[in-house]
Amino acid sequence: MHAWQSSFGSLDLQTGVAGHGVRLAARGLALAVESGKPEVLFEWSERARMLASRVQPVRAPEDEQIVADLAELREMAAEGGRRDPAREAELRQRVRERAWQHRGSGEVADPVTLDELQPALDGAALVAYVVAADRVVALVVAASDVTWVDLGGRDPIDALLGGLLPDLDVAASDLPDTMAGFVREELAGRLAALAGVLVEPVLDAVGERAVVLTPSGALAGVPWTLLPGFTGRPVTQAQSATSWLARRTTPLRSATAGFVAGPRVPRAEEEVTAAAKEWADARVLTGDDATAAAVSELASEVDVLHVAAHGRHSSENAMFSGLQLADGPWFGYDIDQLRRVPDVVLLSACEVGRSTVRWGDELIGMTTAWLHAGARCVIASAAAVNDRAAYDVLVAVHQQLAAGVDPATALAAAVPAVSADTAPVPLVCFG
Repeated sequence: MHAWQSSFGSLDLQTGVAGHGVRLAARGLALAVESGKPEVLFEWSERARMLASRVQPVRAPEDEQIVADLAELREMAAEGGRRDPAREAELRQRVRERAWQHRGSGEVADPVTLDELQPALDGAALVAYVVAADRVVALVVAASDVTWVDLGGRDPIDALLGGLLPDLDVAASDLPDTMAGFVREELAGRLAALAGVLVEPVLDAVGERAVVLTPSGALAGVPWTLLPGFTGRPVTQAQSATSWLARRTTPLRSATAGFVAGPRVPRAEEEVTAAAKEWADARVLTGDDATAAAVSELASEVDVLHVAAHGRHSSENAMFSGLQLADGPWFGYDIDQLRRVPDVVLLSACEVGRSTVRWGDELIGMTTAWLHAGARCVIASAAAVNDRAAYDVLVAVHQQLAAGVDPATALAAAVPAVSADTAPVPLVCFG
């Protein structure tokens, strides 16, 4: 099945066909949990999660028809554009079907083994969260040891996750002080309870190390950087240990930076201008200059790309999730058309760190599209982001990045703990 999956060049198809292996993956994970053997659980954690992340990507040549169709969609979706739902549906389907025709590499990376992973952790700990049908298990892997942690049944976790994203969205909005304090205290309580189930049980095994997480799809929307025990600690959410290790084979590129401010975001221009001052010769696109074509050109030429814009996750087709630019939305499908992608992408936008969980436990969304295209790291949020809070955090992140600090460490130093006095900044480092 994995070999068949690798024959497709489209991320949409790769994640879609993974669902045909869902029964096999669920059975394998259940048996692995029952086995009590760390090496078996780790192997099946890798085999059953994010299969598309192990398919070697192919940079397809620019498709003129897709580019033209995306431009027409953008024009209709732009402010003042003439909406034609029937034509939009036709264009979306045509873009999707054209992308399906791109041939895949036919190459699949074998899942990394524990013996291969441990020497490469370099002072970090990997926590593999495995969510089975009715039980949750964490495997903590460090250079010298492996610890199996039973986290209990799924029901308490599912209950806490049920209202998490709405709570985050409301807490990020501009509310009267008395209401804001109450809402954020409630959110802090939910995050503390979630940390009590997911984080506290693994802390003894993790120690003071930086953390790499490989969570099952059921945990896709968790703002790990805000959970007590992980706040202030470098945390990277990886698609799999295999993909995380592959991304570390070459040094991170961070010599050049580009910045984009989309329309109607109160502090977008202020944010990108302040952050750009931390870099030598940074390029900045604002106002009418921040068009899809200009952003695509900029993204193809810089090592670090920061976009501050309104974002929207499309649950119907996650590759049509987008960032609002001067001439309309810049879609996930636009990323596929780039000649080259930055190593580090920062998305100061609501929702674009969100992913749709497909029936094979595959994730697809704007963040996945960047990683599939070759980005090493994406900093994004699955929930709404408060403009003022994002400004403070992301300017601080760029101060660190420009000095050569890695993205997860830079983010950890900038994101504050949730309190009644501050809006949450649920930015997570993916990659």
